[in-house]
Amino acid sequence: MPYTVPYITTPLMTTPLIPSCDEIFLKDIELYIVIGVHSHERVRHQKVRLSITLYIDTRKPAESDNLRDTVNYETLKEAIEDMSKSKNFHLIEAFGQAAANLCFKLTTSTAVKITVAKEWVLAHTHSVGVVLYRNRSELT
Repeated sequence: MPYTVPYITTPLMTTPLIPSCDEIFLKDIELYIVIGVHSHERVRHQKVRLSITLYIDTRKPAESDNLRDTVNYETLKEAIEDMSKSKNFHLIEAFGQAAANLCFKLTTSTAVKITVAKEWVLAHTHSVGVVLYRNRSELT
């Protein structure tokens, strides 16, 4: 008997992860990294696009109008770039998880959404990718 995928009756992530939650995002960060499982992918850097959504309360920085009360986008982007240069990955899922872990380390976000896309991997396909949703409460 062939395996069938179970039907999911509830849509995933149709609402924010917590009530009254704000989002801070960095969209389409272009990175060149060593990523892939095939030998030809391991010898050159490939372009990936990374988007990050942080679910975080922004009321304090909105009131104070001070950078020290919020996420410094530049610092987070630089940390992601440094991480992507210092480690090679086989799977985009592993790269996405590493990015999520770094977001939790550097911010007070309660949850993150990470989107990773590799472009022009398959013929006649613009990109392949993964979207990860992670809650801080799930960290061990």
